[in-house]
Amino acid sequence: MAAEVILVDSQWRPRFQALLSYLGIAVFIPLFLYRNNKFVYFHARQGLVLWMISVAAVASLFLPGSGKFLFVVLMGIYAVSAMIGIVAALSGSVWELPVIGSLARRYF
Repeated sequence: MAAEVILVDSQWRPRFQALLSYLGIAVFIPLFLYRNNKFVYFHARQGLVLWMISVAAVASLFLPGSGKFLFVVLMGIYAVSAMIGIVAALSGSVWELPVIGSLARRYF
């Protein structure tokens, strides 16, 4: 597994575009509009996986019994991962979230 190097200039615009990736449904803005920027698209792919986790969390509320517990667990994963992603996007670093980054790289 070779790591790809993505250089980010010191401008704030791509950082804020990447930040949108971790704000729920706003992930589709950088996913479709900024596809040519590798830094933003990297964060958008991870944000898409996180959005899918949040959708699964909401869907788990319809499960009888353990649905609320599964919701809390999935939303906890979403919240912590989104905060880490936001910090990485604003700092200009390309840091792959553990499991989420590999899913994003493999499927998107």
